[in-house]
Amino acid sequence: MLEFAADNGADAALLQATADIATAELADHDARIPVGKYRLLVEAAKNACGDPAIALHFAERRDLSRFSVVGLITLASPTMRDAFAQINRYGRLVVDPGERRERYRLEHREDGLWLIDSLVPPDDFHELVEAAFAFMVCGVRAFSQSTFVHHVRLTRPIPADPREYARIFGAPVDFGCTENAMRMDAAWADYRVAQAPRYVFGILCDHADAQLSQLGGNDRLTGQIESLLAARLHTGDHGIATIAREMGVSRQTLYRRLRAEGTSFAALLDGLRQRLACSYLDGGKISIEEAAYLLGFSDRTAFARAFHRWSGMSPRSYRRRKQDSPRL
Repeated sequence: MLEFAADNGADAALLQATADIATAELADHDARIPVGKYRLLVEAAKNACGDPAIALHFAERRDLSRFSVVGLITLASPTMRDAFAQINRYGRLVVDPGERRERYRLEHREDGLWLIDSLVPPDDFHELVEAAFAFMVCGVRAFSQSTFVHHVRLTRPIPADPREYARIFGAPVDFGCTENAMRMDAAWADYRVAQAPRYVFGILCDHADAQLSQLGGNDRLTGQIESLLAARLHTGDHGIATIAREMGVSRQTLYRRLRAEGTSFAALLDGLRQRLACSYLDGGKISIEEAAYLLGFSDRTAFARAFHRWSGMSPRSYRRRKQDSPRL
């Protein structure tokens, strides 16, 4: 948002000072800008640019994948149904409102399928909801011109120019409603997002590909399993039953074959996570919390416990030690 506002004529340094955002917070991949500061930034950007709908325009004109791993993860999803699940799983990496429940839900009603945002915007910060909806709608337009949103309901009071909302969402918009929701096309859940989802996810995790290339022959059973795991870790659906199904064998057969090779599914999963964790942290391009989600952990705390078991130190200490190490 800071960069977007500056591109539209605002003084970035003044916006940063108004929102009380330190330069170190922007430079640190592990830092999270509090929602209160982000609201100050959005309000200052609206005034500086003379654009009351700047949050909508930000979502319309900026690809989420440019500045958040969440954008790339959703692009790696085969269908909108899968992308929706990933948005619920990873959404806190973009904005963390402090709630731990799933933010979005789907409801089948008499008049159709509705996507509902359960977030109650803190201090009437309606842009949190509006921008999220706009990212969803405008993001889909990048690969499909199909109309999949038919109606939008927003709790915010009617804005100065409601026509801009209708233009961006491509559907009628009601204001002052009791919920924030969008009525979706019935076929929405099955819309294709990416023609080659694993390839897109591979762009996100190029270091994971490098790790797998060092396994010494993916024709081996362990290599095949690790390849499948690497592509599924971020989804949270990476249990032995899932992998066995993808390989076309029973869970029991896979268990026996791994035992014959002197290993186990749990050991393979743990070893892969450890190697990828070190690769993520060495790269320095993503935050510790993002690494936790990409590795399939429920949260940062669970990841930190596992990483301490592997290395005897916290992820932050590991990253700091790597950064402080002398370079040859």
